[in-house]
Amino acid sequence: MNTLISIESEIKTLLSTEERSWKKIGELMLIVKKEQLFKGSFKNFTAWVNHISFDTKVTSGYIWRIFKASRTFLGIIASDNPKDIHEAKTTPYQLETFSKIEKLAPDDVTYKYAQQIIDGTSNHTDIKLTWEALKSEHDQQFQLEDNEVKKALELKEENAVMLVGEEQSKMNAAEVYEAISIKQDWMKTLCEREFSFIKKMSTPPECHTYKEVTVRIPTEEKTRFGKLKPQRRRFDAIFTLKPYYSAYGDDLLTAGIEIKVSKSDLMGDDKYLDYLGWTNFFFFAVPSHLVEVAQQKIAESGYKELLGIIDAETSEVVQWPERQEPTAENSMKLYRELLFNRVEPKVVVENSYRIK
Repeated sequence: MNTLISIESEIKTLLSTEERSWKKIGELMLIVKKEQLFKGSFKNFTAWVNHISFDTKVTSGYIWRIFKASRTFLGIIASDNPKDIHEAKTTPYQLETFSKIEKLAPDDVTYKYAQQIIDGTSNHTDIKLTWEALKSEHDQQFQLEDNEVKKALELKEENAVMLVGEEQSKMNAAEVYEAISIKQDWMKTLCEREFSFIKKMSTPPECHTYKEVTVRIPTEEKTRFGKLKPQRRRFDAIFTLKPYYSAYGDDLLTAGIEIKVSKSDLMGDDKYLDYLGWTNFFFFAVPSHLVEVAQQKIAESGYKELLGIIDAETSEVVQWPERQEPTAENSMKLYRELLFNRVEPKVVVENSYRIK
């Protein structure tokens, strides 16, 4: 009989070894999910993954990749038996790329690569180039739609006509950043959701903002010298929050922000998974007219519990993400980067809450 303690122990051992068996890790994670073994000890499956990440010092993004790859493979072979993951003759990267191709490609292309994955004949370069071609075509399509929206807006302005209910935002990325920095409602609400007692405190929370913060994530790729080749990923903004005057340690919060101001950029973004596991919360910040598009993207992502949405025009969080617990290593790397990053003027979150 599987127990959560025994599975956790095995996963932690596998993650601590240099040659990690992703198939075995995937099998065990699928068992925990399928049999709901996390219940009673953790709020949900995401909280359990965060716990594993924290204990092993392995980024949660890497662990989620294994889980998603395992689930994708079982979907390809139409199985619900976690042990069948060991039939895979491919890599998590190829399975992750296939799951992206599946959303955009015609049925014959999807079938072709599914068959190659089953046979073990899929090629890393081929599947990567196919995805890039599909993504480029997809982005061009959305760019055309964005251009049509811009033309329609220009025409409305020229005619001085604005139809009720059809207003579209013309915010650029800098304006979105400024809006979510100045309009403080979402920060205040975030602090109060985590620490309800601060509603009665007279001292307001504090926030520091940082623009364009770069982190380096591990990959399976290697340099010509045989060393692992990290990839750079850049947050559009990081917010550090001190919810109450004496907060320290784990009570200090971080929120990562990815700003999107066009439908093509939002729907074409496939790097957001790499941002998970670096901050306590992750949000897409978008103008009002892109909120529904962002909700659609998150609903289809498979990670909706971890992704939030801020409406930059109203400073309202329309979708709250669950809290993540970054590893000590990731936290150290992030704060080191923030230390040498240009610090924006400190924002004080005004305490204007009224208890009804």
